[in-house]
Amino acid sequence: MENKYSRHKEKGLIKQYVPLIIILLVATFLVMFAVQNSHAVDIKLLFRTFNISLSLALLISVFIGVILTLIYSIGFILEKNKTIKNLKAQLKELKNTLEQYDSSMEENSQEHPKY
Repeated sequence: MENKYSRHKEKGLIKQYVPLIIILLVATFLVMFAVQNSHAVDIKLLFRTFNISLSLALLISVFIGVILTLIYSIGFILEKNKTIKNLKAQLKELKNTLEQYDSSMEENSQEHPKY
């Protein structure tokens, strides 16, 4: 007999394995790419020439792109975290204000009951 929690548990397992499957597919693709593009190419950088495999040159380029993107994104991430922290503080303050208002309303209703 299936209950509502078993279906939720199945969805959790699927969510858990999806990233693993994607990583394995990307790794397989990268290995195939490296094997098929293993011939050497000349890379000219400033005043030097390097002779490395095409796949290595492309993978280094992608890695540098990822690092630069992460560096660029850090500012946005820090800004969002600061905004979240400020909003949590505002929420806490508003909850305290609401509790004070509720308690004062209760006191007023006890002092002045309606007929």
